[in-house]
Amino acid sequence: MKQQASQTAFPDTRIEITAGTVQSETVTDENGTRDVLTNLGARRYFVDIIEGNGSRASIWDGDSRRAALAQAQILSPDFGEVRDLTGEAA
Repeated sequence: MKQQASQTAFPDTRIEITAGTVQSETVTDENGTRDVLTNLGARRYFVDIIEGNGSRASIWDGDSRRAALAQAQILSPDFGEVRDLTGEAA
């Protein structure tokens, strides 16, 4: 899925949607760092903003590709083209 924004608030940026399977997860709080086992093996989707210099800012993550696409569409007027790199059919 690609959408070209003609005029964005942040030129030289784009949005990428990626996905992966959780291999490990930890949480750190006032009690220290510990493993989280509840999401192991889960498929997660990520919406990132990529700047012209290649730096990446993670904006959203969740377990739904449809929700990731919706979030990317909300961001596209400000941050430009949406690239769905999940390899999944629409």
